[in-house]
Amino acid sequence: MYGEDIDLCYTVLRKGFRNFYYGKASILHHKGESTVKDEVYLERFYGAMHIFIDKYYKRSKPLQYSFLKAGLNLRHKIEKIKLK
Repeated sequence: MYGEDIDLCYTVLRKGFRNFYYGKASILHHKGESTVKDEVYLERFYGAMHIFIDKYYKRSKPLQYSFLKAGLNLRHKIEKIKLK
């Protein structure tokens, strides 16, 4: 949960396909409305982002991987502080 959409889109792009935006369709997404914003949520959300980064960057792009991990860890810490 929390990372399947980005993983799917990234996989499609890596396979040589394209993602398209279709402006005539409308979807209302109430992001996070059914989820309590607590430390459990943060751990799950940022855990999913770590899984994505590990999957696609750890071996193939080590420099980008280091920056992405550092940025993600910093953002996670900031969000934890905002909860308190």
